[in-house]
Amino acid sequence: MARHKRRGVGLFVRRSTYLSLWRQYRELSAAYAALQGDHQSVLEDHEGLLFDLEDPAPARHTPSWAETEEIPVITTVGLDPDKADALARNTGLLNRPGGAWASYDQGSNG
Repeated sequence: MARHKRRGVGLFVRRSTYLSLWRQYRELSAAYAALQGDHQSVLEDHEGLLFDLEDPAPARHTPSWAETEEIPVITTVGLDPDKADALARNTGLLNRPGGAWASYDQGSNG
């Protein structure tokens, strides 16, 4: 039985083979560029969907002891003397008129 021998492929190819390969390469390159553009648009759409699904930061619960109420010292009539006295007495404004907060106990100062 005769064996079939393949022709050896040399370093050079025929012009028709080269042009055929070049045409296939250009078609594949154009298809790849189109696929890459489609992939990028899918990624952008997916990122937009994920951004829309994200919940805004949940509101933090403020405990009742941390809620403050504004107490007006100066009213439309003028300065409320009782509130002004209490404010000056409790914050030490009489001892330190600059308004610095005390970092030590008032009674141990002597």
